[in-house]
Amino acid sequence: MANKKNDQNDTPWKVMIENLIEDFLSFFFPKIFEKIDFSKGYRFLSKELFKITKDSEIGKRFADELLEVTYKDGSIKLILIHIEIQSYEEKDFAQRMFTYNYKIRSKFNKDVLSMAVLTDENDKFRSNVFEFESEDFLLKFKFPIIKILDYKDKIIALQESSNPFAVVVLSQLKFFEAKNRPEGEKFNIKLNLIRNLYEKDFSKEKIIELFCFIDWIIQLSKELEEKVQDIILEIEGVKKMPYVSTIEKRGIERGIEKGIERGIERGIEKGKLKTAQNMLKDGFTIEQIAKYTELSLKVLKKLLAEK
Repeated sequence: MANKKNDQNDTPWKVMIENLIEDFLSFFFPKIFEKIDFSKGYRFLSKELFKITKDSEIGKRFADELLEVTYKDGSIKLILIHIEIQSYEEKDFAQRMFTYNYKIRSKFNKDVLSMAVLTDENDKFRSNVFEFESEDFLLKFKFPIIKILDYKDKIIALQESSNPFAVVVLSQLKFFEAKNRPEGEKFNIKLNLIRNLYEKDFSKEKIIELFCFIDWIIQLSKELEEKVQDIILEIEGVKKMPYVSTIEKRGIERGIEKGIERGIERGIEKGKLKTAQNMLKDGFTIEQIAKYTELSLKVLKKLLAEK
């Protein structure tokens, strides 16, 4: 079975951020992380963000998360997290980031911190400033960016890190390495990532989340995927860690009904279903969810019936 190109959808990145937001901010944006009082809680404003950006191309080449947090000084901040996956230089990227920022600020009347993670392979694509000047007028908007490619010389540090997003970054880099390799080499790359995952002192939940990301980002033929599963069973038997081997029984702990899962492309579609489930909970219509996730109405209606 031919594999889908992973660079056309970034839903698993969204799922990782939603489920491991503290780890995400700690790894990529530590200065901001240190200012947040997580004991006060936080919330994702997915429904509100969708209303603001519904006319954009979200779901095609990029995706956003809007997070409301409380700083340690008591102030409320909104954090716009942008994941960019396109592989070419977009002239208006920084302007688009500015547009989202001022729209969100206008709607909520709160400070908005914009930041972007660029998962593409275009080393020259690093636009992070939108500026306009005319006569005595000056407008300048600058935001921090994280370029995954910049970690390619930090492999050892990634392997030694205790943050789960080090595994995410390493997996993304290994995807770049594996995508044009023969199936046998892809198999070895994927298997090494999974073996290393079991050496980490992560919770069961984090191991499952990270396995799903690895499983999505490096996809193999059906025969080799079955071989991977057999090896996982052996690893878990030796380590007495029945984590990933329980995924199918538990619907990946994300409420994915087994019958739906069998009828949908693996990996990417699992992430789409998670997003669809969250949107259903937030009150989105079936039509809105279909447009956002590109899932069929048949699948979405089945999800709704089991809600």
